Amino acid sequence: DLIAERLGVAQSDLRYVIDAGGDLLVHTSEPITIALEDPSDPANAVGVTEISQGAFCASSPSRRHWTDAAGHQLHHLLNAIDGVPVNSVAATWVAATPPSLATAQADGLATALFTTPAAQLRAHFPFECAILTADRSAAQSPDFPGSFFMR
Repeated sequence: DLIAERLGVAQSDLRYVIDAGGDLLVHTSEPITIALEDPSDPANAVGVTEISQGAFCASSPSRRHWTDAAGHQLHHLLNAIDGVPVNSVAATWVAATPPSLATAQADGLATALFTTPAAQLRAHFPFECAILTADRSAAQSPDFPGSFFMR
């Protein structure tokens, strides 16, 4: 509402896509199609989503990972209980429609899905999600606005 007020237009007349490092805030009259990046090959997609209103965020260790001196593959998504990188989940995607969640909250939920079941998080936050596991199986919540190319 503040943006619309400053521009002197009605909120319903605003159209925008804000990309904050891959975390998106979308407000368009027609849905936009977004590829679900393959965490094994960023040049490919594992599915697509369409969104016209809300936040859309993803999380994956595919862009921030390294090998330690002993040759172990490490990344930034750690299990807080044992301190070990989570290796059972390859990527997550979260869609949330405002005003239910801010983009920062959707981003946090995408990360939390690496260590917490979606049902447990959905008991506290209204969002839809998709998860790709390390064995390449895919799952999504009932109203996730997209689909995978595989199952």
